[in-house]
Amino acid sequence: MPIKSSIKNNLLASFTLLIVCAIILPVMVSSSVNITSNYEQNFVTNERDSSLNNEFFSIQDSPNSTVLEDFLDAFMDSLFDSYNLKGAIISVVKGDEILLTKGYGYRNSVSLVDPNSSLFRIGSISKTFTAIAVLQLVVDGLLDLDADVNNYLTYFQLPATFDSPITLRHLLTHTAGFEESHNATIVYYLSHLPSLEDFVPHAIPTRVYEPGYISAYSNYGLSLAGYIVQEISGKDFNQYVEDEILTPLGMNFTTFRQPIPAALSAYSAVGYDVYGFANSFEYVTQAPAGACSSSAKDMAKLMIALLNDGFYNGTQILNSTSIQLMQDPQFQPHPNLPFNGFGLYQMAPNSVRVIGHGGDLSFFHSLMALLPDEDFGFFVSFNSYEGMYAREVLFNSFIQTFYPYSATPEPMEDSAKNLNDFIGLYLTSRRHYQDTTFTYYTPLEQTVEILETDYLAQAYEIVKGDGSLILFGQYEFIQVEPDYFVEKSGLYDFELAFIRNANGEVTHFYGNLFTSLFAMERLHPFYSDQLDALLIVDYVVLGLFLLALVWWFIDFLLQFKRKQRDPFLIDLPKLFPLGAVLLTLTTLAISSRIMDINLLTYNELSTSYVGPKILASVTIVFFAVMFVYSILIWVGVGNKERKPYWKIWDRIFYSILAVLSIPIILLFPLLQMF
Repeated sequence: MPIKSSIKNNLLASFTLLIVCAIILPVMVSSSVNITSNYEQNFVTNERDSSLNNEFFSIQDSPNSTVLEDFLDAFMDSLFDSYNLKGAIISVVKGDEILLTKGYGYRNSVSLVDPNSSLFRIGSISKTFTAIAVLQLVVDGLLDLDADVNNYLTYFQLPATFDSPITLRHLLTHTAGFEESHNATIVYYLSHLPSLEDFVPHAIPTRVYEPGYISAYSNYGLSLAGYIVQEISGKDFNQYVEDEILTPLGMNFTTFRQPIPAALSAYSAVGYDVYGFANSFEYVTQAPAGACSSSAKDMAKLMIALLNDGFYNGTQILNSTSIQLMQDPQFQPHPNLPFNGFGLYQMAPNSVRVIGHGGDLSFFHSLMALLPDEDFGFFVSFNSYEGMYAREVLFNSFIQTFYPYSATPEPMEDSAKNLNDFIGLYLTSRRHYQDTTFTYYTPLEQTVEILETDYLAQAYEIVKGDGSLILFGQYEFIQVEPDYFVEKSGLYDFELAFIRNANGEVTHFYGNLFTSLFAMERLHPFYSDQLDALLIVDYVVLGLFLLALVWWFIDFLLQFKRKQRDPFLIDLPKLFPLGAVLLTLTTLAISSRIMDINLLTYNELSTSYVGPKILASVTIVFFAVMFVYSILIWVGVGNKERKPYWKIWDRIFYSILAVLSIPIILLFPLLQMF
């Protein structure tokens, strides 16, 4: 069985289960905050996008209220026609003024959207509020961004997995080194919603990287930051946000509370699934990471404060130094690529600097984008499943219309020299790094098993083109600086930066097609299709080895029957192909099992891989002895008459087997067993 067959079988079974669940219960498609965002998780493409974009790609001057309203009204009509959308809210600010707030469609089955009062779930834009709360306490001298967060934890401690401690700086930039949480992010019954103080101590994800080394988007990390705000301030997190952020800004139609308080619930929008059916309220178990509900007008107030040194309407919620920290690079994987600030991150469309945050629940999809150099802010939220696509199309078209991009990239000298260093499969660092099981607290309360190898279906492959790298099978990238690539045609502002480990091996990359909130990790070569041909050759060779062994065994029985057995030393060479076959098959079988359990990357070679490495070394020794004997049997070393051993056809066949062992020997170093 090829080494990847068992992996593919597991993938088929796992994804069949998930597809069935998605048909029975659409909410299973999107079961955590920030599931499919162009800015936070996956590069979203849709065939309907191009026709919508082309209609509005006539270049405009800098947006003003009249131009913007005309653009948005026309574009939203097209979006509602092209996607199964129910309602939307939009707000735009310039300087310290609200340029416009707009509502489109319905917030529920009967009520039209009111941009001033309709509450939409804004998902992970909630993290911006949490970051502000942390920085307020830093300004007050109660928190230190670079202190061990365990100093602030009274009832539990984070495990000391690595020598370096986790700090608030790591939590706010998603660089604490956590894997994806093993706990459901969304539940559908209030009785299943844990308090923050119950959730955070009992839901600690495994730490898989040294803090500060790599970004991996973490709802838990921001929930822990919110928990620390609660612990240090002595206030319930929801109460703290209300007292210190919402009330000072006059955000009267915003809340983190779940369920939404009675005074506001009458204004709350309903989320609609992919089929257009209304769904129940989604309770976010990690409230500081994604529980906020807000209106378009309230979000305009927040954007004005973020663009104006923390001030709105004469009230300052955070000093200008801290506001700048939110907008400045706090983790930047490459000088030319987007960065993570505190509670905000840089988006990279075209040539304009955009920072902000996206947010997703199952049926709400939102985006807050700030253009500090333009003193401009843009917020949009949809209350429909297909809003995840509509949001991307709207914002991408907005940028292309008002801030178009064009470039003429020039490759560096010898740009194609080391392209083999970068090819392979890559997978997001925002994932589970071990097999896990948890329960979706939907009406079905279904237990779901997630295998690490399930993620293989989400891997992206980089292949080598003509002096370039190709991603998504269509975009070509040329190397303009060492390990830094840009899209070749100059039509798209797409960039890739590859990161090497201490041994000089490429281990992951960042790209503005995705986001700086997570890295794309290079998978172990075991998963690469480039090994398929070599594996096929190797199994053919092993088949020939087995045929030879069968023939030699039959020959041994015939000799035994005729009592004409060759001396043991003459038959000894025939035992080494037997040992080599058994060792090779054992090595591949154990390796295949390891790969089924652990999805290995260049950075996480399992200690259990030591066994196959040892077996591979012994196997090569056996093959080396075969090479030696393939010479000795011809010259008859040790034979008094100096005559060759065996019949000529046996000698030829043995020598051929020795030569055919080369593809098997080549397999082991390609799989990094040495």
